[in-house]
Amino acid sequence: MKYGLIVLCYFGFWAQANAQSADPIKVTVNENANGSINVAIQNTSTAMLTAFALSTGAPHCMIGDSVIDGWVGIKPGQGGSLAFLARYVNAELKAAIFADGRTFGDEAVIHEILMRRRATLDVLGIIFQQLPAAGTPPMPLIPFFDSHRDRQLKDLRNDDPAWFAIMNAYTIVERQIQEMAGELPDSIIAKVATMLLSWQTDLNNSLPSLAAIR
Repeated sequence: MKYGLIVLCYFGFWAQANAQSADPIKVTVNENANGSINVAIQNTSTAMLTAFALSTGAPHCMIGDSVIDGWVGIKPGQGGSLAFLARYVNAELKAAIFADGRTFGDEAVIHEILMRRRATLDVLGIIFQQLPAAGTPPMPLIPFFDSHRDRQLKDLRNDDPAWFAIMNAYTIVERQIQEMAGELPDSIIAKVATMLLSWQTDLNNSLPSLAAIR
């Protein structure tokens, strides 16, 4: 996957040999000397962990999803760590999704993760249609996409999966454009189109299948 990444917190990986746990995912919370919190996530299953949700005391779960956030996923027997503010000390696993389509945890939260994926796939199709055609006179692309984003966000609540998908997708597209500052417009448009196609492929190939998710 070659699209960008919105980094909300540090995510690192380490190898953990022969990990054993009653649950497929193990979560450990540790407080640092500076008052921040490290949440360690260990994948003790036999499949790649592609998404997880943690309850943190906030109204909604913190969701990490490799298919829409751009990280690789956590391989079997490996783990990662998340750095949080102190208020997240009670973080606990609510749901997990694996590359082979297996799921674990709260069914409502699993559905929310899949709804985010479905909404992201939908908005990528919209963005693709908005891309200026090759040979279009140069224009400020970020304000152009901002205006489309704002129209789609109108009347959506910020807890709607579609709101998240729109904000996330347009931010990643705009970041890609910023990274190519100075290139010819046609080159920028072609690279964004390639990124969108790769992202759509990843979502279409992800499991559980998004075909029936609405």
